[in-house]
Amino acid sequence: MRTSLIIVSIVAVLLGVAAGYCFVRHTQGQAELSQLRLALTSTQAELAGRQAELAGRQAELTSTQAELADIQKVYPLRNFASRTEMEQWMRSNTLPQGRYAEDSYQNAIQTQMAAMRDGYLVGIQIDSFANGNYWVGNAAIADGGLYHFKIETGYTFRTVFP
Repeated sequence: MRTSLIIVSIVAVLLGVAAGYCFVRHTQGQAELSQLRLALTSTQAELAGRQAELAGRQAELTSTQAELADIQKVYPLRNFASRTEMEQWMRSNTLPQGRYAEDSYQNAIQTQMAAMRDGYLVGIQIDSFANGNYWVGNAAIADGGLYHFKIETGYTFRTVFP
């Protein structure tokens, strides 16, 4: 009987040690599980932030691609094929005649911008003369010649090169 009691005591001690070990491992596992859940929550929040950032970048890319498509419609800027083409373009892009130099300059800028939107290369021209007068308008190449023009008046003249 004494041997049975010793064996039962040893088994009880071993069961106690095993239960203690399992309890410690269980507690450690719960702590580790809590840390992993926190890491998962943090990672999911970071993922959501990255996905929102990606959506923003994709929208920006779409917008940039649309801008590029608009630019490619008119790039590279080209000269007018003929004086007739230039004059037709001028008639479809008229501006009111101004009273002051600033008005002429603004018209020249607006003309240049309108031409660029339509794919044409048009410059701004400002000429001053010895008598103090000036001329503000635009210049473009058509038929291989340089034309000076004022969009407000439809006035054009060609510079002949030697």
